[in-house]
Amino acid sequence: MKKYFLILFTVFQQYCFAQYTEVGIGAGAAFFKGDLSHTLPGTIKEGQPAFGLFLRSNPSDYISYKLMFNYGSVAGRDKHAIEDDLLKRDLSFKSSIIELGLQLEYNIMGFQPYALSSPFSPYIFVGIAGFRYNPQTRYNNDWVNLRPLQTEGVAYGSYSIAVPFGLGLKYALNDHWNIGTELGFRPTLTDYIDDVSKTYLSKSQLMANGGQVAADLGNKIDAPQGLKRGNNSGVDWYNILQVTVSYNFLDNGLVGARGRLKRRNGCRQSIF
Repeated sequence: MKKYFLILFTVFQQYCFAQYTEVGIGAGAAFFKGDLSHTLPGTIKEGQPAFGLFLRSNPSDYISYKLMFNYGSVAGRDKHAIEDDLLKRDLSFKSSIIELGLQLEYNIMGFQPYALSSPFSPYIFVGIAGFRYNPQTRYNNDWVNLRPLQTEGVAYGSYSIAVPFGLGLKYALNDHWNIGTELGFRPTLTDYIDDVSKTYLSKSQLMANGGQVAADLGNKIDAPQGLKRGNNSGVDWYNILQVTVSYNFLDNGLVGARGRLKRRNGCRQSIF
């Protein structure tokens, strides 16, 4: 019997001041890591705007689950390289990123906005996401879609999987409103976000497959077929840095009770 009372007490302890949902928005920048990213200053310079929406469930002070939607762009270009062969390659791209994912977060110090009992915590997270991408580049002052051109003779899709992980900070301004910041790294299952991965096709082959545009963009240096064009030993990443604002949907019985909480000794939360 004592065992069952202990279980009930633990559950009660865990959920006493938890069990709330929050919605939020984020704004910041997205950065690319792949064949067309080079120096850190160049990567930062190529950062593109990114925006997000999220719905977060908070079953305890330490654990949160987040459903997220992010929209942004990533970009890269060889002009930031320091190697002569990459400067001569002279490739560039830009791609939109549309992401939908789920994330598990662990609040290291515990986070509870109710009565500002635990108003600040760093957190770490890991998740899974699906995203859509569409690499483009400039050609004769117009943006051209690179996927249909098959610049390396490879037919790749427009959707892939990413594995977000990273860290963040959150701070409760009051019972309802939070601010925060989050840096998420996203290794993916594709090496074609930038349309560069493997080897060159000859200009004649590109011309036969996709016409003059494919020949001009796929092999600017007239390299022989089979010469290394990209680094196919890894996959592409995109990373998102955002500042967030969120609203807590706390139960009406909890909101505005700072004084009552300070006078209470019970209902403090365990780690799980």
